[in-house]
Amino acid sequence: MVWLLDRIVDWWMARCPHPGEDVAFDILEGDLDGLGSGKAVSLCKRCGATRFVFAGRPGEWRRPRPLWCGKNR
Repeated sequence: MVWLLDRIVDWWMARCPHPGEDVAFDILEGDLDGLGSGKAVSLCKRCGATRFVFAGRPGEWRRPRPLWCGKNR
């Protein structure tokens, strides 16, 4: 049952398009030197995925793992 629930949650979270109105943006470190070296994080409020932004270049969206999943998944 846990395996099936895990697969359903993975499927649902993978379908999230991370729409702009559901994404929060937080600046972790500002651009003090003017070279674009700031760091920030985007958080999708719909599915909980995060994306880190380094020097103005966004990375890949990373989905969180449900609490009941083990580390060796």
